Amino acid sequence: MNKVIRITMPDSSIWDIPVDVIATHRALFCANMDSNGDEVLFREIFREEFDSIYQDDTELINWAQNYMSWNDVEHAAERVDYVGDLDYDSGWKNGPMTVIDKDEIEEDNLEG
Repeated sequence: MNKVIRITMPDSSIWDIPVDVIATHRALFCANMDSNGDEVLFREIFREEFDSIYQDDTELINWAQNYMSWNDVEHAAERVDYVGDLDYDSGWKNGPMTVIDKDEIEEDNLEG
């Protein structure tokens, strides 16, 4: 899947953030906390956490808003629409977020 979090910032600009960025952030955090330096266990925990959060839209948004900042995602952000200047960190913390599957959008565009 090609899922992204789509967020509307305070200036009404719309951004897509790949879900992989949020899932990786969470999986790294959990694996580092729970693996006790065991590399095999680290990889196992990472994969389980990544897969788990990738499938849970509510937890993705929760993790993004409460444990990440705009600086954590800016490198991967793709602007879909733009209106003006804004405070992206505030927008990231407080803007409405939804998770979408970009593959489904592209299929809809091809069909319509």
